[in-house]
Amino acid sequence: MGIGLLLHEEVKYDMTTGRMLTNNTWKYHVPMNSDIPENFQVDLLRGHPNKAVHYGNKITAEPPFLLAESAVESISRCVYEFRRENGNTDVFIADAPFTVEKIHLACAVDAKKFIVQ
Repeated sequence: MGIGLLLHEEVKYDMTTGRMLTNNTWKYHVPMNSDIPENFQVDLLRGHPNKAVHYGNKITAEPPFLLAESAVESISRCVYEFRRENGNTDVFIADAPFTVEKIHLACAVDAKKFIVQ
C-alpha cells in the first residue's frame, strides 16, 4: 500500500484537455513481491489486548506507510550520493510518488557519459 503510493501511483493529466491519463489498469503499476525486502521482520505485541478497537486491532495503515517512506528516504540518499560523486551538490526534491522517471531525472545523469568509443 505505502510502496505503491510513494513509488508507483503517479496521476498524470493531459495539459491541453485536462483529461486524466493514468486512469486505467494499463497505467497502474502494482507493487510486486520483488518490491518487498528479503529480510522483512515484524514483531507483534503479545499479551497486550486492546479491547477498545475492532478485534483487538493495534494499528492498520500507518506502519506500512511509514515503512514505505523509509524506501523513499533510502532512494533519496542514493540519489544524493550519486550526484555528489559526480560533482553535483545542488539541492533536489524527491516529490512523491518518486517514480523511476523522477529518480532518473533527480540523478541528473549526463547522457554524454554513456557514449561507448
